[in-house]
Amino acid sequence: AGMTALTPDALAGAVAEEAAAGLGGALDPASLAWIARPGGKSAVEDATFAVTVDGHQARDDAVILISNRDFPGMVAEAVEKIETASAAVSPATAARLHRPTLTGQVDGCSYAVFARLRPLLEGRILRRAETFVLAPHVVDWLVALAKDSRTHLDPDAVHDRFAAPLEHLAADPPLAPEIRQTARRFRARIEDAALFSAVEHGDFWSGNVLLEPDGPRFSTARQGGFRVIDWGGSTINGSPFVDLTRYLMSTHRPKSRRPRHYIEQYRTALGVAPEDVALYGLAALGRIGLNLNAFPKPRYLLLVERVFRFYQSNGYLE
Repeated sequence: AGMTALTPDALAGAVAEEAAAGLGGALDPASLAWIARPGGKSAVEDATFAVTVDGHQARDDAVILISNRDFPGMVAEAVEKIETASAAVSPATAARLHRPTLTGQVDGCSYAVFARLRPLLEGRILRRAETFVLAPHVVDWLVALAKDSRTHLDPDAVHDRFAAPLEHLAADPPLAPEIRQTARRFRARIEDAALFSAVEHGDFWSGNVLLEPDGPRFSTARQGGFRVIDWGGSTINGSPFVDLTRYLMSTHRPKSRRPRHYIEQYRTALGVAPEDVALYGLAALGRIGLNLNAFPKPRYLLLVERVFRFYQSNGYLE
């Protein structure tokens, strides 16, 4: 009775101490440093905290995610989604999902410890070069992710996953008229499309694709040595194309021809008609709109606009 919840700094310190003990003393809690502190104008309400903790050996370096006080189960739920997605695909495909080495709870807040990976190189030219050699491997993996988890849908699922989200887009007044009109057009013909669901990451951009820590940098990228983080918004009943779309938007210039090349590779591998590419993508956006929760509406509207223009510029909208 009368106990006071730990401050964020004290909570992070306590988690680091518990993680070090749980991993047999491999971590040095005194090295704790913040990656993402609590608060901030751009942070969503359910955002997790993130800290780094050095290992006594470089291979033990860790990143720890900690739930915030208002959403104490967020990290535990994200870890559960990693395991659910992993179980829906082959072991080779699941190997790219970055799993935690330890999970737990301190002061009511769930946490997870992950091996520290390497971000892509800093600097525009170097980052672009590394992205260029890594991209084919990422696209091949996204094809495998969709193939492994492909599930054909019954009429009720088609309504929930496609009809209702497209109806929402069509009726959302802040959206541009052409976006709403396109959503209505797609809605009118979904019964004629052979639609299916697949594992969807939900926030698949270049910042969530990190390199494995061992080996020379460009060699690691060239050989496809990557893992995917941040599965908290994932679902095993999602839409194909949406993860590929957001990845390509984050890695290529607006006028680049490469995105269409990769979309065609993905589309052909899955046997999807060209006219259904944007249908999948817009339906996924409609699902987000129906379940914004803590996601700010202005950011959502901007995302819809950007994705729509991306499909338009790559020739997937009339």
